[in-house]
Parts: sequence; structure tokens; C-alpha cells
Amino acid sequence: MCLVEVEKMPKLMTACTMDVAADMVVNTVGDKVEKAQKGVLEFTLLNHPLDCPVCDKGGECPLQDNTFKYGPPDTRMEFHRANNVKATPLSPVITIDRERCIACQRCTAYSERIEQDCGLVMLNRGFHNEVNTFNNEPYDNRFSGNVIDICPVGALTNTDFRFKARTWDLTNQDTLCANCGCNCNITFGTRLKRVHAY
Repeated sequence: MCLVEVEKMPKLMTACTMDVAADMVVNTVGDKVEKAQKGVLEFTLLNHPLDCPVCDKGGECPLQDNTFKYGPPDTRMEFHRANNVKATPLSPVITIDRERCIACQRCTAYSERIEQDCGLVMLNRGFHNEVNTFNNEPYDNRFSGNVIDICPVGALTNTDFRFKARTWDLTNQDTLCANCGCNCNITFGTRLKRVHAY
């Protein structure tokens, strides 16, 4: 979705990976850009299920927002969609829905760069690639719950929160984490005096 037209460049460029240079002219709108963005979106939605009404990320999903904003309303594809396992535990805290995963690799990048343990990796290639752990070991890290927030499409969810409440039904409550002596600031999502998300 970050494709842009840069003057004096023969092809569209990805704005998210491009360095800014002096006198660079970048066009973020136009027929060529719009057509390419729709193509990227259509490809991203190729195997993504249309389960927004029951998805925990519904209402705060960038993919849902982009689909609504840029289209396409339906697909041209007439072949078999990938059917993956709906809910697989990665750890006692995290459940992955591989059918929703769009292979953006945000979670694996977080695991590699921030946690520095490569606990989550992309396994296999092409049609069969998937986010997983080596040897199906539990994904165990003190900060592993952060990948739930990083996931843009609700593929990684909190096991305790799955299908308990909608995000807009929650009241955010600022508090302190009690897992260590640092007392980090965290936010609880509460509903009917019960904590549903953190």
C-alpha cells in the first residue's frame, strides 16, 4: 500500500523503504499509483477470510480500513483459497489464526530486532509459508505479548481475550505492570468490571 511514483524513476517505489533525497518529487496519488495499490490490496486479500464481524481486530484493523477505502469490493480470483488451521496456540498467552495471517512479518521482525531471540520465524516458502516457532516449541519470552498488538489483522490474539468482547466495548484503564520491579505503564481494557485485554 506504500507504492508511490517518484519522478525520474522508471517504476513505482515503496515509500516505506526509500530514502529521501534532495529535489525528490514524490506523487502519492494518480492512476498508476492507485491501480498498483488496488493490486497489492487484492493480492493481500487473496487468502484472507472475510470474518471481520467475528474478528477480535474488527474495527481497528488497517487491512479492513484499506479495503473499505481503496476497494476492491470483490475478487477476480476463481481458484481454491488456502485453508489453514483457525486457532493454534503458540504459547499459553498467544493463539495464532494462520488463515488471517497476511505474512507481513511484523511479528518476526519484532522477535528478531527487539526481543533478539528469533522466537517467531517465517517457515516454508510461497503458498505454504507461515509464522511459527522452531520445532513447534512454545513462544516463550517476557515481552512476547507485544506481538499481539503489532499484528495488524488479528492473526495473533490473546488466548484469554479471544471472542470475549469487542474493542469498542472496552474502557481503557491506565495502570502499572506488576511482573517485575520496573513498574512499566500499561493499559487494561475493562468491561463490566473485568479485565479483558492488557
